[in-house]
Amino acid sequence: MRDGVLIGDAAIVAEPSGGFRYYIGEKGLCQVKLVAVGRPAHGSLPILGDNAIMKLVRAINKAEELINEFNRGIKLPSELIDAIKNSAEVYLEASRASGLNLTLSDFERVVGTVSFNPGVVRGGSKINMVLITQSLNWT
Repeated sequence: MRDGVLIGDAAIVAEPSGGFRYYIGEKGLCQVKLVAVGRPAHGSLPILGDNAIMKLVRAINKAEELINEFNRGIKLPSELIDAIKNSAEVYLEASRASGLNLTLSDFERVVGTVSFNPGVVRGGSKINMVLITQSLNWT
């Protein structure tokens, strides 16, 4: 606010990480659940079945391709450039303590785009069965 970047009479910072610069803590959330249905069969004869896990593997790969394609087309508003740079600097500093070999541009790219994280996959009944129902949640 002091530098004229943000306009207002006051700001409440509910984040305990400091108030020396502004940055993006979270980007929002969209949760998706996919359910695939197949046909059961014994694992020794998978040709008789239709494996729901394999359907989800293909769906996950396609979703990642679509997100990457979408991200390539993102044109960031000039008002966000400093916030993204500040965010990247904060995350880079934190990552160094973990020994990760990431760069500022790695974090700028991630903060300024849509993230894809297939987080929970559930399914299966036996190791020797073609799976008939499989679900995936991602954010």
